[in-house]
Amino acid sequence: MLTHVFTKTIFVSSAMLLASIAKADDFQLDAPITHVTLFNSGGAIVTRSATITLPRGSHRIVLNGFTADMDEDYGLRTNASAGIAKITYTEVDEQFIEGASYQRQRDLENQIRKLENIQKDDGAKIEAIDLQLGFLRDIGARSGQQAMDGFQSPDDLMTALERSFTFVKNASGDLLAEKSKISATIADRDREIAALRRALKETGDVETSTMKAAIGVEAPSGGSVTLTTTYLVENADWDLSIEANLDTANNQTEVMLFASVEQQTGEDWTDVNLTLSTNRPVMTIQSNMPTPQYLNLRDKVSIREEKQMALASPRFADRNLEEVIVTGSRITGVNTEFDLEFPIEALVSVAGDYSAQRFSLGSVRAPANFVVRANPNYDETAFLYADTVFSDIPAMNVNRVAVSRDGSFVGTGDWPQLLPNELLKLPFGVDDRVTVDVITVPSEDGDTGIFNRREVTEHKKKFVVTNNHDKAYTFEVFDARPNSMNEDLKIEPVRGTTKPTIMDADGQPGIVIWRKELAPGETWEINHWYRTSFPTDKRLVRQ
Repeated sequence: MLTHVFTKTIFVSSAMLLASIAKADDFQLDAPITHVTLFNSGGAIVTRSATITLPRGSHRIVLNGFTADMDEDYGLRTNASAGIAKITYTEVDEQFIEGASYQRQRDLENQIRKLENIQKDDGAKIEAIDLQLGFLRDIGARSGQQAMDGFQSPDDLMTALERSFTFVKNASGDLLAEKSKISATIADRDREIAALRRALKETGDVETSTMKAAIGVEAPSGGSVTLTTTYLVENADWDLSIEANLDTANNQTEVMLFASVEQQTGEDWTDVNLTLSTNRPVMTIQSNMPTPQYLNLRDKVSIREEKQMALASPRFADRNLEEVIVTGSRITGVNTEFDLEFPIEALVSVAGDYSAQRFSLGSVRAPANFVVRANPNYDETAFLYADTVFSDIPAMNVNRVAVSRDGSFVGTGDWPQLLPNELLKLPFGVDDRVTVDVITVPSEDGDTGIFNRREVTEHKKKFVVTNNHDKAYTFEVFDARPNSMNEDLKIEPVRGTTKPTIMDADGQPGIVIWRKELAPGETWEINHWYRTSFPTDKRLVRQ
């Protein structure tokens, strides 16, 4: 964590220098900010640079006006970027400049800081609730199949299902109510913070704290020397936003990158070179070693009893929700091998008052092939995709993308990782001009039942897709054919099934794709039929 408190800090290259400091000539130097590298996770490396002509000998260069937001662990790093000189020591000291309403300003600042910390905590609570709601939705979607595992009696199964669905319903309602309450509190607190900021502004001159730096320089021959200093500050960040538009008239995809920048470091960045980095400086820089793991076997009776108790108790969900909360993924970018950087071409100015500014990072366009994709067994909705290859886009993971079609906003959602010279399947929202229907086809007599001590069951779904556009489109329909994990379990296609275009799509066993171009108004029927058979003394479970 970055720190703010500075005591007097001195970095000395040799103890012998202490005797020479008293004899040094003092120079005052104004070193303006010339470059800032701003990190996506928060924090920035600020660079100041200035040129001074020094006579031969040892000198003490004093620079004023550094922000007190400077990170103590990083320190002040100085080098002679031009000219012949050696940096012998760096000394940093904090100075206070009190305003006319010093105590009142301190009180207001403390109140604002306290409320902002509470806002961060409540924001984290809402993120946790969203994760929990997502987990509960997943429980609801899968509870039917999960409950079947381990229950022999239909009464036991129905009781378990009822308990599971009741829990999901009640827990979701409680979480939504809690989220609504926290959101309302955050909105009220935002108004309170805004009022305190107005009151702070009305107090007049604000008490400030700045840093003074003294730098020891050894000039062996004298002459012009350019000193460059860098330091790390905390209260600054930027967010990458991506907008994309699908141009159906010209069959093109356009991706536009934007950056929202804000900072409150106590110093303005005026006419600086700004570089935006996706790097995330962290405190942990090494991998954790794995801990021993153990496997054991349980009899089916104890497993069934445990499931019954778990479904009846809310603690079942609590344990899993905690896992979801503590497990997350980070968004990372790459530039060459590690990080991605966006240098802003023109000089920019960013005030140190948290006023957000938006910068365009450029855009790229490329031809697109339109494909309508659907997974009917999961959702009877078709989605429009643009299959695109960009030759000049930087490789990056993306968070959320705001998509439009022909300039009309569609919505926001997740995209795959952007990679140059790779085929990207980019989603552009629901295609309302395509209808998808799923029809369950009954098994013919004699095709399902008990035969030769084997239980045989036919699974028949018909997918009906209609292109209501006024031009032809390529369609892809997805589904999964189960994979047998036991040699006694046979899974076979049934006569009349529609042969998939692609089997084991993207290397995933059992994932099938049917692909076809449909003319305007054309309807396509797909028979996804297969048969399962297994010994009657076994029970079919889904893993």
